Amino acid sequence: MVALAPPGSCEPPLLGPAPRGRVIRIAVDGPLPISAMGETMMRDAPTDIRLRRADRILEVTWSHQEPRRFRIRQLRCACACAACVDEMTGVRTLDVDTVPEDIAITDMQLVGNYAVKFVFSDGHNTGIYSWDRLYELKNVT
Repeated sequence: MVALAPPGSCEPPLLGPAPRGRVIRIAVDGPLPISAMGETMMRDAPTDIRLRRADRILEVTWSHQEPRRFRIRQLRCACACAACVDEMTGVRTLDVDTVPEDIAITDMQLVGNYAVKFVFSDGHNTGIYSWDRLYELKNVT
């Protein structure tokens, strides 16, 4: 189950399910609906996910590592769903030049214990980013 702490609470902002009894803490700058769906196990879940809205950055931390930082536009352009990449050829169909610089994440959903799904301000909501996929993306330094 994922819980959203009330504004001003000293509690961790959001808690999500994680494999092997670990907890994934998800924090955002302000309220953002997050829900859990599915029950699939994965190997390497992050321990912390933070959305830095003002900076348009998503920070993801895996156990005993420094946070990895991803630009929101970078995440949108890296989407590998069938609407963004041709399923038969693997050729990217998304024209990344059409993705606005100021794109935002408006919602996040944990997908079982193996991924997160983002809803972007351009309405795109079909991409699933596995923990492995996020880890492989280039870290913004």
